[in-house]
Amino acid sequence: MELSLKEGKIYLDKTDKFTMILHDDKKFHDINLAKDMKEDIRSAEQDTKSSLQGGK
Repeated sequence: MELSLKEGKIYLDKTDKFTMILHDDKKFHDINLAKDMKEDIRSAEQDTKSSLQGGK
């Protein structure tokens, strides 16, 4: 990510507990999370940049 900021505030939340509830759906559990997604991420980041810059 690329970010420029002249001034701002940051807020931190110290979370000592986290619970995640996952879908009980076969399609969800069959997703391949080990897949190399570098190309998908690169493509999504480039698309976002071009849309933010007016399609240049």
